[in-house]
Amino acid sequence: MTRAIKKACSNESNEDLIKKYGKVLDEVQDTLTITISNGQTPTANELLIKGDLKKPTNSSMLCINHLIKTCGLMDEVRKVEGTSKRTMQITRRLGGILWKRMDCHGPNKLFFIKLAQELRQIHKSKFPNYKPTSKKSAIRQFKFKQFKHVNDHIHIMNDHQIQPNITNPQNYLPQQQQISPQLTQQDFSYSSPYQHEILCYSDGNNLYIF
Repeated sequence: MTRAIKKACSNESNEDLIKKYGKVLDEVQDTLTITISNGQTPTANELLIKGDLKKPTNSSMLCINHLIKTCGLMDEVRKVEGTSKRTMQITRRLGGILWKRMDCHGPNKLFFIKLAQELRQIHKSKFPNYKPTSKKSAIRQFKFKQFKHVNDHIHIMNDHQIQPNITNPQNYLPQQQQISPQLTQQDFSYSSPYQHEILCYSDGNNLYIF
């Protein structure tokens, strides 16, 4: 969801949403009570997908997901908002409002609290070595792996560079500048980049620069 959509949703306070969707909230809450009474709720084993290593869902999210999938909360929001991208954001906010509205000792909230506890126990038994990681930690690990991959690649490239053949060291000694025979025992001059005249003279053995 884009920042613009999140900002537009955040501009509406919870009080505004309650006024706008008050009737919807009451109807969905009644539907929730009926589904729990009739056993139309998923079990902990059904919620835990085989091989799923994700962190177990907490009680509030279990309730909100049930309100969306089973109690028709999103369908009611779509009737007002249409199929806009902000529909899911509003739906989840309304689910959070309903969760906070529930009595802490009421049957509806206690059901999902117990369900979350069962889910954690099953998850722990199936994945005893599981360690929860935060989103920031996961990002840091991903960046480190990328850096390590690039660094290893650089080392490999350096290890495979062609080494010079040093069987004949004379080939790698600095070469002495050879003076053209035509310049022997002759004066000559040229203009340097700094516009100063430089005079050179050679007696056959040495080169003199003035």
